[in-house]
Amino acid sequence: TPVDTAAHPLGEVEEFTMGGANVAAHVNFKTTGTTGLKATLHIVNPSNLSGNTVTLYLPHQSMQPKNRKVMKRSTSVRHGSLPIPCGTAKRPSPAEKKHNFAFYFVVDAAFYLYLYSLKTSSINIKDNRMENRSLVTIAEHSKEKILYMLEMAKQFEQHPNRRLLEGKVVATLFFEPSTRTRLSFETAANRLGARVIGFTDPKATSSSKGETLKDTIKMVSNYADIIVMRHYLEGAARYASEVTAIPIVNAGDGANQHPSQTMLDLYSIYKTQGTLENLNIYLVGDLKYGRTVHSLLMAMRHFNPTFHFIAPDELKMPEEYKIYCKEHDIKYVEHTDFTEETIAEADILYMTRVQRERFTDLMEYERVKNVYILRARMLENTRPNLRILHPLPRVNEIAYDVDESPKAYYFQQAQNGLYAREAILCDVLGITLEEVMNSDK
Repeated sequence: TPVDTAAHPLGEVEEFTMGGANVAAHVNFKTTGTTGLKATLHIVNPSNLSGNTVTLYLPHQSMQPKNRKVMKRSTSVRHGSLPIPCGTAKRPSPAEKKHNFAFYFVVDAAFYLYLYSLKTSSINIKDNRMENRSLVTIAEHSKEKILYMLEMAKQFEQHPNRRLLEGKVVATLFFEPSTRTRLSFETAANRLGARVIGFTDPKATSSSKGETLKDTIKMVSNYADIIVMRHYLEGAARYASEVTAIPIVNAGDGANQHPSQTMLDLYSIYKTQGTLENLNIYLVGDLKYGRTVHSLLMAMRHFNPTFHFIAPDELKMPEEYKIYCKEHDIKYVEHTDFTEETIAEADILYMTRVQRERFTDLMEYERVKNVYILRARMLENTRPNLRILHPLPRVNEIAYDVDESPKAYYFQQAQNGLYAREAILCDVLGITLEEVMNSDK
């Protein structure tokens, strides 16, 4: 059943039932250069397909039915595995525009869905999100854009109080608990002169009565100039950005992405190391469900890092992110041991907690929750420039004796979140770096 096609000029949400589970999915299009269209499959509620393998088939080369070829990308459906990028299709020639531009997706080679079809003559070659400056994933930012944002954050660190968003309304919609992310966004909005509305408990909203995410977003869009949203479903931020004209800032969508955290992580790394280039970055703990490490990995693709993934087998980095590393020539090494020797060459040690709320099997959580604990004695032979980061909250993966080390940086990292998020709010609302700098005069 197509849903609100006017809100999806280049992709319709389709809902269907498989094995008694309701599933919603849509395809998003973006232009690539002057000759291609890139398609990405988004499953709004991937947990309902957990354990299956999904393949999206994308038309390639000629659109003529007799000559139609496909490119395909498969992935196992689990937390953090979606969306699925599916390559680039050649734009149809004028002679081919009378044919359908069709997409299919396949679940475990047994279930076929004619997901999307439209006449190619109706395709708007311009990016359908060009006017919507949403921050959904850090993967959409170029190296130049990241450095630009870090410079803007630096300006806000020098002078946090600037009334650049006077008269604007920022809505913070948190469908999951948050302390640092929510408070830093709300503080950023207040310091910029904006007003804040929103909620922290979805049980106190109409979603508890059955209101859909789409309806919530469209309703709040009537009141606010920008929405900052955290949601427990992977892909929810992308979906929200496509059902409203106002910008969406992804404050974390399930185990998928957390781009605003990544921006403050990059700013913290840059401040402590003096560069983002050629660093040894050790990611420790929950790499399976940790949305912060997924986003950081994608952002660092521009800066020639060497990653070390330290995790037990149950929480290792998902295969799709290792594929992403290979596709972008990102070097990585995997470890299961967490010792002084393992971390001796680290420039950045990025600790993560094991997230109890992501586990469906609590026995599995109990097995892995204390598997890695960083203690002060483990830092004795580390590099002098090492800094320890953590997105917080910590549980017990960093012992309290580490707090006294000059290499511990996680509380300053959280403070940097204010400046990074001031930069994000301004950027998505069209405020330029030049305007930020001039506001200080």
